[in-house]
Amino acid sequence: MGITPDASTHTVATRMHGPTTDATRISDIPLWGGTLTVQHEGHTATTLTNHTGSALTWQATFYGRHNRLRADGRRIASGALTTGTDVKGNDYTTATLSVPEGATMTVRCAD
Repeated sequence: MGITPDASTHTVATRMHGPTTDATRISDIPLWGGTLTVQHEGHTATTLTNHTGSALTWQATFYGRHNRLRADGRRIASGALTTGTDVKGNDYTTATLSVPEGATMTVRCAD
């Protein structure tokens, strides 16, 4: 499980690092005076709950090159998606989204 906060930009990045079939959840992670909950469903979906006290930017990253990701069932605009290759040579796709305080959002691979 990978969760990386950046206080300077009020951004949280997530990426599942475990086996592809694992479902993992970490609840009530202390962050910026509140809490965050993250649940990974293997390498195909991640759910984030924001109770940090204000909106945050979420960078939900998935291994592989994906043409489509969905947030709460809605297709994420291609302008909010970036792709790249990490230092180990693994391709990835990242969706960048705003998550309001008190909201729960799920990003899922759609292809």
